[in-house]
Amino acid sequence: GADKQASRIRETSIKGGLAFWWRALNYACFVEKESGNLINALTSMKKEECALFGGPDGQGVFLLKVIETPTGNLPAKEIFAKTEGFEGTKYLGYGLAKAREGELPRNAIKHDQEFKLQVIFRPSAGSVHIVQIIQSLKVFGLIGGLGSRVRRGWGSIALKGMKTENIEIMEPLTSVPETPEEYKKSIKSLIKNACCSRVAGKDFPVTAFAKETCVYVGKNNNGDALKTLNQLGKGFLRYRARGKGGKVGGDRKSTR
Repeated sequence: GADKQASRIRETSIKGGLAFWWRALNYACFVEKESGNLINALTSMKKEECALFGGPDGQGVFLLKVIETPTGNLPAKEIFAKTEGFEGTKYLGYGLAKAREGELPRNAIKHDQEFKLQVIFRPSAGSVHIVQIIQSLKVFGLIGGLGSRVRRGWGSIALKGMKTENIEIMEPLTSVPETPEEYKKSIKSLIKNACCSRVAGKDFPVTAFAKETCVYVGKNNNGDALKTLNQLGKGFLRYRARGKGGKVGGDRKSTR
């Protein structure tokens, strides 16, 4: 919210997340259509994004509403207190806590809760548009998240189910993985079937999938989000320690 406090899951946040993953999945397609011209690809993508998600010239092709939202929150002072001894977890949230007090200046939505979305497509939405939105929703639910430090694991969400009404073409896209192998297969399918499997992305000006993209799936299966984050954070710390001068948090260029 405007006050930087977490009171509920907001539609604007979800829509922003969907737009991010739509760009990640589809930018390579625009690069391909524009014969490798990255600037023209950005222009074309922006136009299509406005058509899908809405923009200055009008509304998008769908309406989105959070019909059930989590109600449990963690007070700011308790968030890192619950990660005592979890230095890796704290490192992944670096910058959120006050330097001296070690407390967050804002609260957070408690983990292990569920929320539900309702997406209604307008009559003007074509089948291609519908497929793209559902693909974005799926990749958002498989590897995305919401909130601060989402690229470091905080705020991760997990897609638990999808169902459609009056959209027969969506059936193949609504299956949700229930095992690690099905999870890998779902991610591979989303990336393999997109243009990004054919286009090199070393010069991309935006974060997007490309043929060099690698997705690593860890073997940790302890079922505890904080312990998993801690393990990842410790690995991150070890990686950064190999940076310039051997110091933790070394030069950015040496750790990319």
